[in-house]
Amino acid sequence: TQAYHDIHDILEIKKPGETTWYWYLIGLLILILLFVLFFPKGKPRPKGEFVSDEGAYKKALKKLDALNKKGEVDSKVFYTELIQIFREYLHKRKNIYSFSKTTDDLSIQIEKLNLNRDQYHELLQTLRLSDLVKYAKYQPAQEENQNSVNDIREGIIAIEQS
Repeated sequence: TQAYHDIHDILEIKKPGETTWYWYLIGLLILILLFVLFFPKGKPRPKGEFVSDEGAYKKALKKLDALNKKGEVDSKVFYTELIQIFREYLHKRKNIYSFSKTTDDLSIQIEKLNLNRDQYHELLQTLRLSDLVKYAKYQPAQEENQNSVNDIREGIIAIEQS
């Protein structure tokens, strides 16, 4: 009852294309070469111990004196320089790299220096005041600027003595 369908002729099948595995291999080698060029092995770190800069203490105190004598300066610039002096001292004298750290990270590192509790809190208060000046546009009085310089100076002296 169904219609009759004749048998079809044999159909030609195309050959599969040539394999391209070697192109993938070449691409992989190029990626590895680019990775090695852009991310070379880091600089070899010296295997010796940290040698502190003996003059960092005196330099920091001189910079604080110079900053204190500047007179009227923009508060943001004043506190940026003040904290920069303190961080530079910590880096050169105590091997505490804090230039890219937040105030809270720095406070944790300072706490490990075994300072007097009062001195630690004064330093921490000055660091937080500098954050307020730099980021929240707080305008401190000239007396607060003077107290901040004195707190940083006393902190540096206490760290040097510990």
